[in-house]
Amino acid sequence: MSAASIRKEIASLEKKLAKLELKSAKEKTKSSSSKKKAASISKCKKKCDLSKFTKKEMLEWIEKKDIALKKASTALKDDLIKLVWKYLNSDSSDEESDSDSDSDSSDDSDSDCDSD
Repeated sequence: MSAASIRKEIASLEKKLAKLELKSAKEKTKSSSSKKKAASISKCKKKCDLSKFTKKEMLEWIEKKDIALKKASTALKDDLIKLVWKYLNSDSSDEESDSDSDSDSSDDSDSDCDSD
């Protein structure tokens, strides 16, 4: 191969690489925007949103809310998610209405959550 053909090949490869980098960057922004966590635990709309928070963050939130949970510090993250979600649902149902309490049927539902 001559020097000129090598330069052309390098230029061609650099263009391909630049296109791949752009494509990769676009995919990263799409995936990162869809997996952002809520601003706070209180703002979570779905149970699966809680899994984006660390165990430490959930424990701090529990302490801030003065929720009396004896085994919270030793609980697994999945158990904390259930406890926090139960508290969030009871808290929001108290605010929305005191008439009917049929919200128990959807407490553990995370069917509309994407699997990570």
